Amino acid sequence: DGVVGLISITNDAEKQFILFSKSARSDYFAQLLNEIADKVPVRRTRLSTDEKFQYINHRERIIFSIQIDLPNPELNESVAESVASDLNAMILNKAITTISTGFTNDLDNRYGFVPL
Repeated sequence: DGVVGLISITNDAEKQFILFSKSARSDYFAQLLNEIADKVPVRRTRLSTDEKFQYINHRERIIFSIQIDLPNPELNESVAESVASDLNAMILNKAITTISTGFTNDLDNRYGFVPL
């Protein structure tokens, strides 16, 4: 089944995100997943989101899920758990990783990637 986990965006990103149209949010999610795929790295087709998000008002935090699908055994890819671990480490340490540039800089390094 792969791994499903939650990520959060920073307060600054959240202020912009809530103003986006549905179409702009779709574009945002696509760009975010494209950048994650390039930076982790992981084949882009293994990453998905249902584009639903939860706004936690008392913490002023937006969270949403990302699914990391199983690897293709013919391609010698990392297992989903390893990709999830790498993504979490990169977000938590974004100041010293490529996560600190582009759309991925919106990811909250206090939250990381939290498997469900």
